[in-house]
Amino acid sequence: RGGWGGADPAPDAAVLAARDVPVPPGWRVRGAVPFSSQRKWSAVEFAGRGTWVVGAPDVVMPDLERDHARAVRHLASEGHRVLLLAHSPEPLADAALPGSLACAGWAVFEERLRASAPETVAYLQAQGVAVLVVSGDDPRTVAAVAARAGIRGARRPAHARELPAGDAALAAPL
Repeated sequence: RGGWGGADPAPDAAVLAARDVPVPPGWRVRGAVPFSSQRKWSAVEFAGRGTWVVGAPDVVMPDLERDHARAVRHLASEGHRVLLLAHSPEPLADAALPGSLACAGWAVFEERLRASAPETVAYLQAQGVAVLVVSGDDPRTVAAVAARAGIRGARRPAHARELPAGDAALAAPL
C-alpha cells in the first residue's frame, strides 16, 4: 500500500489503522524501524523530509510540554490509547530514537470491550478466579478499561515492566 502503514515493514494495529493515510507525493522512504512492544515506537525516515516517529508519549518524548502531557494523562485515564506523532530532521540510526524530536500531534484510539467481557469477568470472579490485568500499555488506560469490564482491583494494574523475573516468581500466589 502507498500509505503510512505501507511504509512500516511490520506495522502494529495502530499503524494498520492509519494504513490509508497517504504518504505525500514525492516523499520517498529511506528507512524504517518497525514497532516493537519493547521499544514502544516505530519510525519512518523520508529522504529530505526527516524522521517521523509514532509511539507511547512517555517513551518518545518523556519531557513532553506540560499542557500536552496533562491532556495525554486525561485521555489515558478515560480509557483511550494515545500515540504521539513526533518529527525530527535527523536520520534514523540503528533502532534508536532520533534527537531533536518535536511533537507534531497525537492519535487517540477508543479501547473497546467485547460486549460479553463484563459478564465473563463477573462469572469468573463469582467462581473465585482472581482476574489480573497485565499490560505494557499506559497503566491509566489499562485501569479504565479493566474497570469498565468490572475487574476487581482494576485501578491497580500490573505493568509488564514491573513483573518479577523467573518462572517461580511469576507463579507465586498473590
